[in-house]
Amino acid sequence: MLSTEPRARVEGLETLLNFGPGWLAAPLAQLLDPDAFDAPSARVLSNAELAALGNHPDRWIQEAAGAAAHGLGDGMKELIALKQVPLFSTLTLEQLSSIDRLMVTRHYAKGESIFIKGDVGTELFVVLDGEIRIHVDHEGREVTLARLGPSSVVGEMSVFDDQPRSAGAQASANTTVRVLRRDRLQALVHEHPEVLLEFVRNLSQRIRTMNEQLEAGTAGMAETHGTQEAASSPVLPS
Repeated sequence: MLSTEPRARVEGLETLLNFGPGWLAAPLAQLLDPDAFDAPSARVLSNAELAALGNHPDRWIQEAAGAAAHGLGDGMKELIALKQVPLFSTLTLEQLSSIDRLMVTRHYAKGESIFIKGDVGTELFVVLDGEIRIHVDHEGREVTLARLGPSSVVGEMSVFDDQPRSAGAQASANTTVRVLRRDRLQALVHEHPEVLLEFVRNLSQRIRTMNEQLEAGTAGMAETHGTQEAASSPVLPS
């Protein structure tokens, strides 16, 4: 992107937009936001260069050039936000655009319930801003299981089955989310079957991670139990 050759910069931008992994989303935002440039390490594209990019045959290059010239629009900001979500990080912007068109934006005030345990879940939530607290009731008291901030996904299992929610969710701060309904996901998968594969891969990874955590927790409990037994066992005379 810092090349002095215009064609190299065009190719770099095209690669960034279409094939870049999730961690490139922040540099993309920097590229498209002139106020975010660090003068010693990068420079703003000239008007002539932006005009050339605006005529590029690739639609994403055109949109990026327009954003660089006129500022980030809400649409591009939402696509960048989706790119930062691990569940969507390997998808191209074409696929992300298909997802984005099917999502709606909701705002929750601090303390507002998003869903409760036992609800039949039909929606997936992507946190854009704020924080969601996941909680359950245990022996008469409320237990917080997790706090999920920007780029987190909540309730993704519900878009694949009709099972009740296993926990409740509450906005622990003023929160903005993008919402994807199950029926719209089905339409998306029909249009882009590869999206389903990415869902399966990410869900498989989550299950593997949970299994590892359970194994580690079980081993820790067994070690603690063994230590307590040893401490409480009488010392037999020799």
